[in-house]
Amino acid sequence: SMNAYSQDLRDRIIAALEAHTNTREGIARTFRVSRSFVQKLWRRWQETGSSAARHALRARNPELN
Repeated sequence: SMNAYSQDLRDRIIAALEAHTNTREGIARTFRVSRSFVQKLWRRWQETGSSAARHALRARNPELN
């Protein structure tokens, strides 16, 4: 599950993606995660501006739901 990865790791993967110095495949190898995790994290980052695990996102502003 995506929730198994630390926030620090997520942030470092996002930073690597934004630096455009490596491919997703290379980043996945560097951080020892799957390429699908890198792709899901990047998609979530683009859609929500957050690299946090989804359950953390939902809890942020309960009064707005």
